Amino acid sequence: MRRINYYTGNSKEFLHSIGDALHAENKSTYLSIEGELYAKYDEFDDNSTSLENLTPVWVQKTPENVVKIDCAHDMYNRERKDISTLWEYLKNVNGGKVIKCPLCGVRDVTDLDHYAPRSIFPEYSVHPRNLIPTCHECNLEKDNDWLTPSGHRIIFNAYFDNPLNILCVVKSEIKIDQYNMPYVRVVQTNVDKRPKGYGIMMRTLVSLGLFKLYSEHVNDLLKTEFIKLDAYLKNPMTRCSYSSFEECWQNRKAEYAACLHYPEVVGEVNLLLYNALVNSPDLDVWLSQNYR
Repeated sequence: MRRINYYTGNSKEFLHSIGDALHAENKSTYLSIEGELYAKYDEFDDNSTSLENLTPVWVQKTPENVVKIDCAHDMYNRERKDISTLWEYLKNVNGGKVIKCPLCGVRDVTDLDHYAPRSIFPEYSVHPRNLIPTCHECNLEKDNDWLTPSGHRIIFNAYFDNPLNILCVVKSEIKIDQYNMPYVRVVQTNVDKRPKGYGIMMRTLVSLGLFKLYSEHVNDLLKTEFIKLDAYLKNPMTRCSYSSFEECWQNRKAEYAACLHYPEVVGEVNLLLYNALVNSPDLDVWLSQNYR
């Protein structure tokens, strides 16, 4: 998980631009609720680092409120000019045409997710800092997830939350299966003192099914890396450069370990792979048995 850059313009001006482009009855309804929406936009902007404190504006589903809810909800349309412009803005301030999903870190961004769910907070359907780029799969898995029963946000906010290194919340290690083949096991870390940010990252991992995703991708990478490692360990030139197999393997492990110092460059999945290659006693034994 990582933070990405967000829209820094005036959120109420963004709202007004979309509302001003509505037609006939929808525009009339929008103008009648613009003051309420402005007040809620101020509330959102004032609570950007504590969004769990937000409260819906139209709680009672009276006929009058249903009209307001429907109008606000339907203001979001990906085809609207302002939404398209927001997409381009977010791409530009985050490095170019392709953005990796800030939640899973694996798939490319395709969607704009309503962080505060549109079904609960239709008033924020076009708030530019409530629209966060994600991949389609993470957006679907997130669905309407919002708060736990105890009032904690479930999903990491890529605009305002500070992420931990993935290795603070996920443990990766190489084990040997029944067929004597190595595989990477990806599980939750067991820590006595959980650092700030651990809870929301763990809730996100569980809610979005990211343990399974990481396990699949890390094990795919392990197969590719083992082809390279096999060639490295069997290369006569390599073996001649070291006095023993152990020295040869320790040199390779040092290369993997160096990658752990650059988590933002390496990415979540590669970080889990390199960590497993460096910190798995079972792998050390297996390699010694097969390559000594």
